[in-house]
Amino acid sequence: MKNAKLIPAVEVLLPSARIKDLISKGEVHLIHHSIELARAEGMQTFDQCLMDYYNDGKISAETALQYADHKTDISMQIHEKEWDEKDINIELELDELEY
Repeated sequence: MKNAKLIPAVEVLLPSARIKDLISKGEVHLIHHSIELARAEGMQTFDQCLMDYYNDGKISAETALQYADHKTDISMQIHEKEWDEKDINIELELDELEY
């Protein structure tokens, strides 16, 4: 990538009631899923951060996959986005034909 720059990709965990409860019960294996669901509260997983950067055009698909914690999930999200973009292009082409 030309003029490559470093940008911080971070996971954000905040001490919400849910997180505190999971920790007190020893159910730390559920924390990652709770972070995924708590974006509105300001939390995010590392992979969510990477996908945001990819969707904003700040990193390539290859970079997102290279550093992802869950490569299969990121790969599926990238392919889904690519298919959505193709669907938009197909719809535009059909609309153009109707006129």
